[in-house]
Amino acid sequence: MGRHKTLTDQDILRLARPVFLTRGLGARTRDVAAAVGLTWAAIALRFGSKRAMFEQAMEHRSECFEEPPADVSHDVDLRALLQRLRSQLALHWPMYLQLNLSSSATHRSDDRSDRLARWLASMLHQHADRGEVRADLPPQKVAALLLAALIGDAAERFVRRERGDPPDGTLVETMLHLLDAKGR
Repeated sequence: MGRHKTLTDQDILRLARPVFLTRGLGARTRDVAAAVGLTWAAIALRFGSKRAMFEQAMEHRSECFEEPPADVSHDVDLRALLQRLRSQLALHWPMYLQLNLSSSATHRSDDRSDRLARWLASMLHQHADRGEVRADLPPQKVAALLLAALIGDAAERFVRRERGDPPDGTLVETMLHLLDAKGR
């Protein structure tokens, strides 16, 4: 008989994450174990407790909260940029929400959001300098507003338990209308 595949801690966290996203810290250990494909005893030996495992699973790093996307230049199309941010937030933001709802977790999502807002403001400033977006709106305030709307959209999708990329909708188009320098 062949040897069983060994799961890394990251493999286990990846497999457990959807259960925690759906049920939060209240997820039953047997449901987590079933999703991972191990016994709860084997999982508990590695992580110590359900809370410790939950916090590690939800602390998963997201490129959109860790640092602004490195591969996006100031020349990027605003529609594509906003759609990418919306998609990334819909995918990763629920993990931060679940972690922040955990009573013992301390988290720095505000620092990450602030960094992302500053980066978005610099992108808007560059587009305003080229006359592509309204120059009469302060980029820092507009970036904070756009980010809040995108996070709100991610929160609404999370509450409705919708998974995957958000469908094309009017949110990005409304944002583009707000930013439109030509007033179309």
